[in-house]
Amino acid sequence: TNDLQCDTALIVPNTAHSLAAGTIVNFEVRGLDDGRPYYFCIRAFDESNNRSSWNGTLTATTPQANEAPIVDAGLDTNATLGESVQLSAALSSDPDATACGASSGQYVYQWTLTNAPASSQLSSADIVNSDQMDAYFVPDVAGTYVVQLSLTDDAGSCTGGDRTDVDSTHILVSAAVPPTNLSVQLLKNGLEVTWDAAAGISEYELFYSTTSPVVLSDPSFSSSGTLFLITQILEGGKTYYFALASRYDGGLSELGDEVSFFLPDQICGNATISFPEQCDDGNTNNGDGCSTNCEVEFAFQCTNGDPSVCTAPNDLGTFGVGDTIQPLSGPPLAAGETANYFVSVVEAVSISATLQATTGDPDLAFFKCDGTGIANFSSPGDETMSDYFFGPSCYVVRITAVSDLPNGFLLTQTINAP
Repeated sequence: TNDLQCDTALIVPNTAHSLAAGTIVNFEVRGLDDGRPYYFCIRAFDESNNRSSWNGTLTATTPQANEAPIVDAGLDTNATLGESVQLSAALSSDPDATACGASSGQYVYQWTLTNAPASSQLSSADIVNSDQMDAYFVPDVAGTYVVQLSLTDDAGSCTGGDRTDVDSTHILVSAAVPPTNLSVQLLKNGLEVTWDAAAGISEYELFYSTTSPVVLSDPSFSSSGTLFLITQILEGGKTYYFALASRYDGGLSELGDEVSFFLPDQICGNATISFPEQCDDGNTNNGDGCSTNCEVEFAFQCTNGDPSVCTAPNDLGTFGVGDTIQPLSGPPLAAGETANYFVSVVEAVSISATLQATTGDPDLAFFKCDGTGIANFSSPGDETMSDYFFGPSCYVVRITAVSDLPNGFLLTQTINAP
């Protein structure tokens, strides 16, 4: 700066008076901006107001002052009673963190519950991870909750110390409501139950009973949609009562309106399928695929027509010690499909078997013809059974495609004395 520039400079207020030459003089300059360079002139005056001139450089830069962080507790939101309410300070920021060389590891977060419904028993102590950037709590009653976020930054190299600011978010918690318009109708293959979805709910629990009212301790089915088909055996000639509840993270809503449905008595053997019958071939005989109580017998397949037409597995034959079972080349199977075969044994024998597939993974299992499990082989790849004892009986050999078997399979069996 030069003397001319000093003429336009601001005068620093002071209390200086006549001083002997060489006396040290201190001035305090106030009201300066943070982080800004300033230039100074020094002039001396005598009693006659004569002054010295200035031609030099005297400069100083004021230090950077720490600014308060910008705190954002998140938008106001809605939640369902019993669900976890997630809290996040991720939208908060420290605008001068880089300039001050602040360490984010020194930031201090604190979530507090500043307001809750009158009947709530929650306090700030119920906020999980309340001293972390991300926290959560589980509301205990419906109503509005106010949660405050306090964030203290790190001053780093800036002056003024650590700064703190706060922000709040409001959470409106509502009780989950049950679905509406519950309806039940009888189909050939079961009872079809439908309903209208509850807002924001995708999981439901369908409760049923033979007495009214239905309660939450009654048997139930879980459903991920707005349609459920009850296919298990229910007893005919009775009235069933149904009611639905919405399922959410915290549990179940109250039950919705109850619906009753009379399930007629089944008439097994009249050649007409009526739920809970699985089949009806016009008789009540066992061994033809449709049993005396109109259930599909093990390993058989029955059509859904009136009457049912049931198909037995292919029969590999009847064997004893020394007999030969011809190798079986089976058809291609998609993953999850099975192929079943009857085989009868007339005396105690020892059977060895290998199951091979050029592509894919087949599993091998043996059952009695009534469905009782005998042996199961499910290692990765091909299967081997060595000298397994079988008593005289009717058996089902089952091949299951764990993965696609596009080239089918080859089953080889040998029979020896036990």
